[in-house]
Amino acid sequence: MIHFDLSSMLNLTSTVAIVGALIFTALQVQRANLKRSDQAAVTLVQTT
Repeated sequence: MIHFDLSSMLNLTSTVAIVGALIFTALQVQRANLKRSDQAAVTLVQTT
């Protein structure tokens, strides 16, 4: 069985939090790009 000390547990928690934040950010950027693309299409249709 692996024994973790406090420092290792905090490092692991920090790493998981950073990876989670990066994934969340990537998803938000993707969603924003899709929304911007949809808005551009609506604007194009409205102006023609």
